[in-house]
Amino acid sequence: MALGLPDHLADDTLNRALARAAHLFGSVCLIGALVAAIALSAARPTEALWPTVIALVPMGLLLATLATNRTSLAATGYLVIGGLSSFVYTVTIFGDRTAFPSSSMLIVALPAMALVMVGATGVGSARGVLWATGGLLVGEGAIIAACLVTGQTYRLDWFVPLTYLFLVSVLFLEAVNRRVNRAAQPSILRAARDNNAFALRRDLEARATSLMHDTVLSHLISIAAAEPGPLDPRMRSLVSRDLDGLVGGDWLVSQEAAYAASAQEWAATPLADSIDAARLGGLRVDVAGDRQVVAILPSDTAAALGLAVRQCLANVERHAGVDRVEIAIMATDGEVSVMVADAGAGFTPTEQTSHIGLRHSIRQRIVDVGGEVQVWSSPGEGTSVMLTVPRTTVLRTGTASVAAITGVHPGGAGSITGPLDAGDARQDVGL
Repeated sequence: MALGLPDHLADDTLNRALARAAHLFGSVCLIGALVAAIALSAARPTEALWPTVIALVPMGLLLATLATNRTSLAATGYLVIGGLSSFVYTVTIFGDRTAFPSSSMLIVALPAMALVMVGATGVGSARGVLWATGGLLVGEGAIIAACLVTGQTYRLDWFVPLTYLFLVSVLFLEAVNRRVNRAAQPSILRAARDNNAFALRRDLEARATSLMHDTVLSHLISIAAAEPGPLDPRMRSLVSRDLDGLVGGDWLVSQEAAYAASAQEWAATPLADSIDAARLGGLRVDVAGDRQVVAILPSDTAAALGLAVRQCLANVERHAGVDRVEIAIMATDGEVSVMVADAGAGFTPTEQTSHIGLRHSIRQRIVDVGGEVQVWSSPGEGTSVMLTVPRTTVLRTGTASVAAITGVHPGGAGSITGPLDAGDARQDVGL
């Protein structure tokens, strides 16, 4: 039975479970013996059977102590006191030879069966077998001693040996299972490591694909659309900076170090940087709202928001057919929303595409930081993209809300009601 736990935790859990089951069985045996003794006392009031009830009380108390304190001292005390209690109990029962002609009776075997259950106290199967053997010998020894004192005929009661064999079999199977689990543990750890490595590699590949789309391909399009002649110095500086970031590997790690130094300044935010880059490309970008709220976002959230807006602006430049776009920044106590709106060509929400622009460069980036994306568009009426991110860091758990993933949001006839990477007639994800 694999519990999916480390070896030391699985072993301790199995030992506790087995001990509780054994102690419960022992308690049932003692309660059965006590009920039988009380019934005999009521049926035979002339017989002095009350010592049987008194003898079982200390044995039950020690069993309860053993259940909460599984130590060798408690187990030894349970065997010693339990052996004496079993002897007194059996001698009292054998006082009526007409009712009990021999020792082979369940009512006599019950205390001895409870003593065998001490075997579940041992930490480990080998020690458990030794304790169970000690319980068997003490229990049977008490019955034999009672037979010698009372002159009763001793006959082996198979209930006690069968109980012993059952417990030993459970301990043996538990040892075999533990050995198998320990042999499989390295394979489980390797599989978990490989799975984590695959998830990390997939995440890096997605980030690299999105970043390549947002930088290199966007710059190539801007260069192709530029007038013949020397490249604009500002465009050259922007291309050089992005290439340095790609070659240097800064995109592989969090933006914390680069962003924290000037986190309180709007001009230092990735969103402001994306707007400046769009303006260099010829777009007129009007910004309204509380800009400073963007400056206090967590670094990873701010970076994702900036890159997503950069892709939105690139889509406007390539496909909308207009050179003006409006950006509105809104904030609540828990979220920051950025609306990117243009009055361009728009597109039909029902058209489908499998390209990466809207799916990875916009939607996936925002979902990865715990946000969501909504898109509204109609042919000839422009496009509005709402990006909403949390104001605090959200741990990724591998899942996101249905709305964030599917893009299903309430809206008019021109809003997207299907998957968020649904059709973009402008082919804004065509690269």
